[in-house]
Amino acid sequence: MARRGVPAPIWVLYACVAPDLSGPQLVRLFWEIQRLRASSASSGPTARLVLRRLERRFAAGVEHAAGSVEPGTAIGPDTIFNHGFHGVHISSQAVIGARCSIMHSVTIGLNPPGAWNNAPIIGDDVFIGAGANIIGRCNIGDGAKIGAGVTLVNATIAPGSVIINKSAYNLTEGKFVYSQN
Repeated sequence: MARRGVPAPIWVLYACVAPDLSGPQLVRLFWEIQRLRASSASSGPTARLVLRRLERRFAAGVEHAAGSVEPGTAIGPDTIFNHGFHGVHISSQAVIGARCSIMHSVTIGLNPPGAWNNAPIIGDDVFIGAGANIIGRCNIGDGAKIGAGVTLVNATIAPGSVIINKSAYNLTEGKFVYSQN
C-alpha cells in the first residue's frame, strides 16, 4: 500500500492509531521512521505529514514504556533493543553504531545535561547490559561489552573490552563482595 510514493505497510498505518505498541512493534516503527527519513520519497507534503505522525506515535509509545529515545537519534542499522524501549533513555546527540544490542533500563546521555559536545559515541557490535549508564564524552570501541549496572562517565573503552561492575559492597557486613572464582 503506497500513497504518493510513500511506502506504507499496513502495520505502519496501524501504528498511527493503535493505543499501545509492544516493544518489538516500537523497534519496527523506529526503523521504519529511519528508512522513511533516508528515502527521497519523504520530501513531499504527504510524506512529511505521515512521518510527523509516525514520530509522534513512536514518542508516545516510548514514553508509555517509561523511556525516551528521539526518532532522529543516530542509531546504526541492525541495532536491537532486546526488551523494547523499557526504561531506555538515549540523548539525541549520542551516536550508536551498527549491530549493537541494548538491554532495558539503559541511559546514554550528556554530562552535564544540555552540553552539545559531551555525548557518548558507541562503536559497532557493542553489547550494553541492563541498567548500564553511559554518561558524557564516552567513546566505546567496536565489539566492547558493557555489563549490567556498569556506570561510565567520560570514559574511553578499547575495542573488544569487557567491562563489569566488580565493586559490590555489602552494607550489612561492611566489606566488598568478591567472586569465588
